[in-house]
Amino acid sequence: MSDNLNLGPKVVVGKNALGGGVEVPSDQVDKDFWRLVLLYQFLYSLAGLIAGLACVIGGMVLFLNGIEGGGSWTADVFGVKITDAAPGIVLFILGVVLSNITAFTVRFSPSKAPTPPSAPSLE
Repeated sequence: MSDNLNLGPKVVVGKNALGGGVEVPSDQVDKDFWRLVLLYQFLYSLAGLIAGLACVIGGMVLFLNGIEGGGSWTADVFGVKITDAAPGIVLFILGVVLSNITAFTVRFSPSKAPTPPSAPSLE
């Protein structure tokens, strides 16, 4: 029964260096659907950019005002060890990473056109 169910085009979520994106097939059929997908991807990216920018500015304000964190802690992220960093630095790094993860990326997949047959060799 579910074999006959057609829900329309499939959204393929791609990956950039750190985050996601949208991959639009070149043989897309419903332009309104893909226009809506791209609009929501843009809004998601814009929200991530605003939140990332707020973290970066907040981190700079904390760092420039000399706010220090209390206690002792260590973080090991992607092989980079961070020990007792100021809260401003952590917030700044979080903002940069958040902006990169939510970056707006759109790729178009190649069409699935059949390849022409190759000419026979004369050997």
